[in-house]
Amino acid sequence: MLGDVSPDIRAIRNSQVIVTTPEKWDGISRSWQTRNYVRDVALIVIDEIHLLGEDRGPVLEVIVSR
Repeated sequence: MLGDVSPDIRAIRNSQVIVTTPEKWDGISRSWQTRNYVRDVALIVIDEIHLLGEDRGPVLEVIVSR
């Protein structure tokens, strides 16, 4: 999912792998109670964990804590 394009919900629901930025996933997962496809996610792989101490760090912390 790209930051400048709204996600295609049908494509997300039918996907087995979702590749997204931390910021985009943060926005999507904020409403996880009403979005079944967010609740169905079984594994999240964070490739940019080194950003925890950077400007984008708080977003990663929120994603992990959800």
